[in-house]
Amino acid sequence: MPIHYWSFLGLVLTSLTSPFSHATESRPSLEIRLHHASGFESDECRAKLDQALALIEDVLSSTEFREEVLNYTWQSKYQFAQADDLTNEQVYEKIMNGIETLNSSADPEIGTVDLELALYRPLYRWSKVIGFTRPNQKTIYINQYRLQKNSPEEVAANIVHEWTHKLGFDHDHRNTPQRAHSVPYAVGNIFHAIASKNDEKQANSDSLNL
Repeated sequence: MPIHYWSFLGLVLTSLTSPFSHATESRPSLEIRLHHASGFESDECRAKLDQALALIEDVLSSTEFREEVLNYTWQSKYQFAQADDLTNEQVYEKIMNGIETLNSSADPEIGTVDLELALYRPLYRWSKVIGFTRPNQKTIYINQYRLQKNSPEEVAANIVHEWTHKLGFDHDHRNTPQRAHSVPYAVGNIFHAIASKNDEKQANSDSLNL
């Protein structure tokens, strides 16, 4: 599997103690495939990326995520904004299929999150941009300062947001009322809420076992 050795180890170790509700045999799951990662040389950056990738695999494959996506509402209807008239079920299926628009394979593998990541330093250290991607590139760019400052849950949520762009979902570039309900923003928020909630549960459980 084309994944960095340190990321593979982190994913395996995390999955053994995951607090998330995983998919059953009848429910799809997603597998992370990190094809390239540049700029993550420090131990701190590698460790946080490992945690973020493990969260992505666990949360997207969870029952909680499925239910939140299927039951998402906008304008009093079960729908996302700017989803090309896809139903919530179709949005979920597209996410779980994991076929990126730039995937050139004639027979793409279903159920994988194919990632190419790169850290970058913005011109201004206080830039509010967490990360970004370009329509004609596979790479997702992550703000180095934000990676260092943000929690693994926040880093993972941003990667998920940007990855949904790779699936063909878009949103307004201005802060319009519908932007927050687009698939990238809404799914990113759903992901962050689930990841944060389960992290809190795990922390409380660990404190009780001390």
